[in-house]
Amino acid sequence: MPHKITVEFRQARELFRFGRWVTATQLALFLIHQLDRAVISKLLGVATLGLYQMAYNLSNQTSSELQNVVARSSFPAFAQLQGRREAVKEGYIKVVQISSLIAVPAATGTVLLADGLTRHVLGEQWLPIVSTVQILAIMAVLLATSRSVSSLLAGLGRPDVSTKEVALRAVVLAAVIYPFVQWWGMPGAAIAVAVSAAASVALVCFFAFRAIGSNIWELLKALAPAVAGSLAIVAAVIPTGELALEGESLARFLALVVIGAAAYVTGLAIWAAFFRWDPRELLKLKTGDAGLAGLSSVAVGETGTA
Repeated sequence: MPHKITVEFRQARELFRFGRWVTATQLALFLIHQLDRAVISKLLGVATLGLYQMAYNLSNQTSSELQNVVARSSFPAFAQLQGRREAVKEGYIKVVQISSLIAVPAATGTVLLADGLTRHVLGEQWLPIVSTVQILAIMAVLLATSRSVSSLLAGLGRPDVSTKEVALRAVVLAAVIYPFVQWWGMPGAAIAVAVSAAASVALVCFFAFRAIGSNIWELLKALAPAVAGSLAIVAAVIPTGELALEGESLARFLALVVIGAAAYVTGLAIWAAFFRWDPRELLKLKTGDAGLAGLSSVAVGETGTA
């Protein structure tokens, strides 16, 4: 007996309302990703465009993977927690902290070791991209933050915020990309992209704070352990690189990577001791909410296997 096909128009309307924002966001992202490349190609030529593309990929790889993990794991969990404001707030703070513990030191290491990273991963012919890689590494952290906030808001039924955020990025980028490339060349394009990313972070955080009753201080508190550990990387790597291990050998680069990693772990340990911060608490919940516990565990598990 054939099955009767029925259409739930109310649900269809809800899906359409949600989907139109997602579609608009993807279209705007496509335009953003082409705008800086189009301006570089026009003003600086296709050879410089190739250098820029490589710099973008090198600096953005870790944070891009992290963004995908955050989106996959946090969106459905936040969607299940609609209406439970405190649970959403607690889960969001923990996801931000987990993400930052990876993204912030990765960006710090990229900025400090961009020369060695470029030299030993790509080759000396790619050294002109070093300053661009450093700027784009900062941009990558900003976009990772923006993506995690957008996932929260989409899960709470506000996909329109992502569209507004991407639209703002497009407007800011369109306003500054041409003069910045004219003034500073390829690094100018990276600065323009970073400025547009900073604007988008400010916008989505404004909406998120209103939605969950949070504020900038709580966000900074969540980021504090990662920042403290990253400052330890700076304090260890810069003096070591200047005073010892002369030259640009692979051994020097690997030694600085090991020193930076050890400094990061040490910095986190010092922070934990002084401020009674226990990273294991990121996997636990004071509220005992099972859905939120799943959010933290999935985020950590996927990050570890990405």
